[in-house]
Amino acid sequence: MVITVGRQYGSGGREIGTALANKLGIVYYDDLLLKKAAEESGLCEELFHSFDERPKSFLYSIAMDPYSFSMNHVTPKGSIEQQVYLATYVCILLFIACILFFAVTWIVHFVRKRREEQIMAELIHHYTKDLKPGESRTLEFL
Repeated sequence: MVITVGRQYGSGGREIGTALANKLGIVYYDDLLLKKAAEESGLCEELFHSFDERPKSFLYSIAMDPYSFSMNHVTPKGSIEQQVYLATYVCILLFIACILFFAVTWIVHFVRKRREEQIMAELIHHYTKDLKPGESRTLEFL
């Protein structure tokens, strides 16, 4: 049997859930489940808390997860798995930043080149529109 108690901070949901579990004689899981997962995996408990009850979108976790942007959780006692996870996460963030930088640079270059071509075409048209067949004109651009 699984019973889920939805709650908001300060609503007393934890006490209601605990009392309900005691009344029905079933185990009450809350932070206990996260603590057990952290112990079994070797990762820090804060990592599990940072993903608990949040949308599971990768982009959301990059944008909104405060754990991923601060390394102050990593202590010399931190497990190697935790340190590898954080290093991998930072590498992914840097890779995405490089891709975005490359894309923006390419777009700016393309827009500038296109604008230069338009300006050149307008100048040529302006200076050659009144030429008669067989006439020529030298254009100098400084």
